[in-house]
Amino acid sequence: MAETAEDLASLSGVLAAGFGKDGNFTVVVEEGTEDMFECSNEIEASVKCTEFKVWSFVLARWSPVFEKMLGSDNYAESQQSQVVIQDFSAGAVEIFLRFLYSGRVGGSVAVLVEVAALADKYQVQALPPLCFRLVRKTLKPEEACKVFALADRLHAVEMRREALDLIFTKPKEALTKRPNLRAELLEEILGSGLLCIQNHALRKILRRWGTDTGGSLESMIHVDTESEHTKDVFYKLWERYEDAGNKGVFVGAW
Repeated sequence: MAETAEDLASLSGVLAAGFGKDGNFTVVVEEGTEDMFECSNEIEASVKCTEFKVWSFVLARWSPVFEKMLGSDNYAESQQSQVVIQDFSAGAVEIFLRFLYSGRVGGSVAVLVEVAALADKYQVQALPPLCFRLVRKTLKPEEACKVFALADRLHAVEMRREALDLIFTKPKEALTKRPNLRAELLEEILGSGLLCIQNHALRKILRRWGTDTGGSLESMIHVDTESEHTKDVFYKLWERYEDAGNKGVFVGAW
């Protein structure tokens, strides 16, 4: 006669508590870093390695990719009892592996984007929807550009779309500071025509970007200007000058 544990959460907790303490398989994460020498301006690229000991049957139980990899001696990973991951951070890999042991996931928005992409790579189908729901619930406009760039790099389509939609609907918060985006991504945002903001307000934000970076964005972006009619041209020019932050000397032109 067999008995089953009524408290499955406790059973899951026991398995989760054993994470990283033993195992017959090693997950190696290699992350590129840059080391600056104190006595020179030279920068040398180096690799930071992080290792996680896990049980192969846990990986194979969740992931068809690992199941195939570990079930055949034709793969180097099976022969060496280890897999090397180079395109994700150690933090994301740890959260991914902990999920395989516990069935639970959590972390910052940026890390969850990585975890979802990692789960997609190894076909752990239950994990990406959980990550997406958490990101959707907690993503703030101020983080949207960072998540947009990360999701684009990792080809996380749903996360990318969610971040972009938030930028479109909350541009004043999302674009307060010039985002660290490739020119193509910046053009996708500014040239979309979908930003929920008036042209004059957007121009004001972009002028501030130019001030913050010490340069002009005119060569990169184009914001349509609205035709205006006024009987007091100099007053209108002065308004534009004030909108720009009173920078430089007012000469009656913008």
